[in-house]
Amino acid sequence: MAMKEQQVLVCETQYLSREGLKSIIGRNPFYAIAGEASSSDELEAKLNIKSYDVVTIDITKDGPFGIDSISLIHDINPATNIIV
Repeated sequence: MAMKEQQVLVCETQYLSREGLKSIIGRNPFYAIAGEASSSDELEAKLNIKSYDVVTIDITKDGPFGIDSISLIHDINPATNIIV
């Protein structure tokens, strides 16, 4: 039985970092980049539209993605896996 591609949302403020993550993840046949977000507002909007299997997120003290973002992800879809 074939494994379903895991739908991944990449959350990163820096464009080059976001592109690099998408390139690395995209090489794996078990993952598909299903979206990207560069701010917490964009993250919330994406999560309210679609379910993702995995969310990658860069937690920074002063950045837009904080610990609250993890709570937000699990409040919207508790089954989502998070890679920090």
